[in-house]
Amino acid sequence: MIVMIVTAVLAIGTLAAFYFTKPVPVMPPQPEAVVVAPPQLPTGDVVMANALPNASGGGAGAGASTASASAGFGGRGGGGGAGAGTKPGLSGTVLGG
Repeated sequence: MIVMIVTAVLAIGTLAAFYFTKPVPVMPPQPEAVVVAPPQLPTGDVVMANALPNASGGGAGAGASTASASAGFGGRGGGGGAGAGTKPGLSGTVLGG
């Protein structure tokens, strides 16, 4: 008799635990309405080109410095060419003068 009462109390406790701890499904929000109307394309002329606007014809461009462009990986970089007749590393010093 005591075993049946303990079993019944444990069964009722287990059922109550399952009932009160059951997961509640989460309702996702309603999706937005999909626009099915045909798109309105802008009017105008189609322009085709072989390059971007204001792009120069060379790979690096005319304003690229030869000292910094020839430095390579890990080489000595430059802040631009120093000019003719100057020593590397000394800005503005003219040789022989």
